[in-house]
Amino acid sequence: MDGLQTETQPEWQITMVRADMLEKVWPYVVGLVEGLPEDSGGSFTVDGIVDRLLDGTWQLWVVTQGSLESTAAIVGTEVFTSMAGNKVCTLHFCKGSHAKQWTPLLKVIEDAARAIGCDKIEMTARKGWARRLPEYRMTHVILERPL
Repeated sequence: MDGLQTETQPEWQITMVRADMLEKVWPYVVGLVEGLPEDSGGSFTVDGIVDRLLDGTWQLWVVTQGSLESTAAIVGTEVFTSMAGNKVCTLHFCKGSHAKQWTPLLKVIEDAARAIGCDKIEMTARKGWARRLPEYRMTHVILERPL
């Protein structure tokens, strides 16, 4: 090509981090995790998130573009059985940058949830996510009043 070089970007990927690997990825995600308490309106604490990730109650997913050094976002999930007996995967948080590029990767989480017998995925999210995820339907609205 007449001496011109083109640089290709690595593909976006999402990977679940096992609890025993959290310490290894922590330097690359700590800045994002530290923003979650404010984003959650005080419902989360960093220590609480870490405790749930370490004990396996929650799962951490890391969105990268080629390497951990390029971590762009994190997603936190929990799999549980509802009172009605349905297995549910809840997305507790999605935080980071470049969401337009990696949002399609949520299919990886959906496939993983389906593979372990989940009946549905649910998330609490800002309204903008409803536009970004048209295959999801809005079933409820959360109303909040500080006391």
